Amino acid sequence: MMRGVANPWREYMDATREVARRAAAMDLLEITQKGKVVNPASFKGPIRLRRKRGGAPLDERSRRECASRWQRERDLEGARREEPKVDSAPASKRRKMEDEATPDDGG
Repeated sequence: MMRGVANPWREYMDATREVARRAAAMDLLEITQKGKVVNPASFKGPIRLRRKRGGAPLDERSRRECASRWQRERDLEGARREEPKVDSAPASKRRKMEDEATPDDGG
C-alpha cells in the first residue's frame, strides 16, 4: 500500500459487514475467519465471505431483499437515535430570553 494515499473503501466497511450479517442470517453467505465459519453477530477483525454450501440461491431478488432489510433497519435505528432537543439553558436565563422576546405593550 502506498503511504499518503487515502483508502476510500474503508468508509464502506461497516455497511459491507452489516449487509454480510444480513446475508448470513438469510442463509445466503457464510462469514469466515481463518477458514472457519464464525458467528455473524460477534465477529471481529478480518473476514472472508463465501456462498453457503446448500444455502438459499443467490439471485437478484435475494440480493435486493438483503439490501432492503439492511436499509429498513438502518432507517429505524436512525429514527430511534433522534432525540428531541432539550433547551439546556438555566431556567433564569430562559425566562430572561422569553421576557426580551415578548413585546411590552406599555400598559
